[in-house]
Amino acid sequence: SKIQTMRKDAGFEVMDKITLNVTGSDKVTEVIKRNAEKISNDTLTDEIAYTVGGAYTADWNINGEDATFGVTKRN
Repeated sequence: SKIQTMRKDAGFEVMDKITLNVTGSDKVTEVIKRNAEKISNDTLTDEIAYTVGGAYTADWNINGEDATFGVTKRN
């Protein structure tokens, strides 16, 4: 839901494909990696990069774990 919120806040269209950047705790990274296929399908993500970046970024606290997500619209 965090990624969908970011897509909306960034002004992306419903069908825009994105790159997702993820940084944060090891726990958050492992959850993203374990669920990458579902996350990609649900959010139209073409690529998940585990680095700082993104045209639109936001800091999140997910179940007590800090994370920063970035989203960039793909061409």
